[in-house]
Amino acid sequence: MIKRLYLFDFDGTITKKDSFIDFFVQTFGYRHLLIVIIKNLPKVLSLIIRRDLGKLKEFLTSIFLIKKNEVVLFKLGNNYLNNHFDELINSVAVEEILRLQKNKENTLFIVSASLDLWLSHFAKKLKVKLICTQLEYKNETFTGSFKTKNCKGHEKVSRIKQVLSLEDFNEIIVYGDSDGDKEMLQLGTKTFYKPFRE
Repeated sequence: MIKRLYLFDFDGTITKKDSFIDFFVQTFGYRHLLIVIIKNLPKVLSLIIRRDLGKLKEFLTSIFLIKKNEVVLFKLGNNYLNNHFDELINSVAVEEILRLQKNKENTLFIVSASLDLWLSHFAKKLKVKLICTQLEYKNETFTGSFKTKNCKGHEKVSRIKQVLSLEDFNEIIVYGDSDGDKEMLQLGTKTFYKPFRE
């Protein structure tokens, strides 16, 4: 009996575009997005100059979502996914996931730097497991910080090893599309780089 682990990046691999940017654009609109970013431009520019993309992502998330209720935020994520599924998701990738699920010995994970707000709904919809960047809540309210590190690069591998014993699998098949997936791709016995580009 061959046990296979399938690890899928999300943005650019399963999606046609970056879901992090798209979520905020679709939820708040370009104009509001631009106004808020301009108001916070010194901090944004300092993080860009320092190339601290994880902190930049956390800061941008905080200025739009801080102090919002957890239930409200997950509803926003669900609405985003439901309303933009076809324009966001690559149908070829979904077909591949559904095909692989037919073999009950296969274990499928999405491993992504994007947020649990919408990824949890996608993972539930396709019945796959999820490792991603998570928001931190206190008294059911978003604190403005991430609960986990930005799930990119080395952090993807670290998070995978926290929840999985890789030696339990005969094969590890990894799908990715960017430098942020490089370390995860190195785990694979078989790898697919930009496999679903239409």
